[in-house]
Amino acid sequence: MSKKLTTEEFIERAKIIHVNRITNESKYDYSLVEYKNSKTKIKIICKEHGVFEQTPNDHLSGCGCVECSGLKKLTTEEFIEKSNKVHSNIYDYSLVEYFNNNTKVKIICNNHGVFEQIPASHLGGHGCGKCGGTALRNTIEFIEKSIIIYGYTYNYELVEYVNSIIKVKIICKKHGVFEQSPDKHLAGHQCPFCGFEESSLKRANTSEYFIEKSKIIHINEKTCEPKYDYSKVNYVQNKTKVIVICPLHGDFQITPSSHLNGYGCKKCNFSKISKGEKGIIEFLKKNNIEFIHQHKFNDCIGISNKLPFDFYLPKYNTCIEFDGRQHFESVKKFGGEKNFLDIQRTDNIKNKYCLNNNIKLIRISYLNLKNINEILEKEFNCIE
Repeated sequence: MSKKLTTEEFIERAKIIHVNRITNESKYDYSLVEYKNSKTKIKIICKEHGVFEQTPNDHLSGCGCVECSGLKKLTTEEFIEKSNKVHSNIYDYSLVEYFNNNTKVKIICNNHGVFEQIPASHLGGHGCGKCGGTALRNTIEFIEKSIIIYGYTYNYELVEYVNSIIKVKIICKKHGVFEQSPDKHLAGHQCPFCGFEESSLKRANTSEYFIEKSKIIHINEKTCEPKYDYSKVNYVQNKTKVIVICPLHGDFQITPSSHLNGYGCKKCNFSKISKGEKGIIEFLKKNNIEFIHQHKFNDCIGISNKLPFDFYLPKYNTCIEFDGRQHFESVKKFGGEKNFLDIQRTDNIKNKYCLNNNIKLIRISYLNLKNINEILEKEFNCIE
């Protein structure tokens, strides 16, 4: 369900939709508006015809004053008068024979001669099709499209539209007049001075902004603390890699765009870490003991690959292994009998490696899952 508009929000939207293309001001006065919901009529003041009532839904869909819209039949003189106001007297209406709002009339363009157009379109800002091409027919349409994009950020009173690539003069309320081609302006290019100030501010704040956003996206759900350390971040731009520190695996490099899209340390997948490993991690972090998760020694090799130890503690030259049930018996979901034999061979290689290299090896059985803290406290008391 969409959020209910406030009176202020309704008025803000209405002013953007119902704008006078010549003055850049709102067509209507909304001082009588009391917004309740989209279907309850409100009072709107037409500056030419006075108060009228309309539902907010209809008004935000483009409906306005009935008399202005031509639903009330105009005389030829009234149509010409309104047309001159909309189009700033650029057309000759001497051939006009007005019947109704949807019957074409003949209008004379001083550059391209006679063209036919329905009054409703002409009073809506459309003019000679040859003057402005198919995308932008005239100055008024360019201004209208610009206001839809930028609201009332700029003043367009100096605009003399020729085509989409010849620059026009636009007034920035902060920095004054600047020139820009209509196609670039409608593509989102802003005042160059505003853009420079904005980019300078962004450059000053990008590292802080990136780190702040990253800490919100990458959060440890259990501790409610950030997952990563960003002390080495030197932000250059969105596609230039930065250094992020994983508490388990150390430094890794990643582009800011990828990191803000949820990507993190490739070695981590905390959801797949066993309960035993999680318990060991909690103990080590609680006691400020430096460790490397899934550490591999270059010369500890199994059948073809280096064998990872669950944890290696450099300060203590100690490895910790948490042995699940599959280390003691055949378990179907871990590969059954064949994998059980492979695990035993791997465990033996690790045992011999630590013994031969004077590395202390602590093995904790899955049967002691609830006793991890007690076991490690005893072990580290002995080490220290």
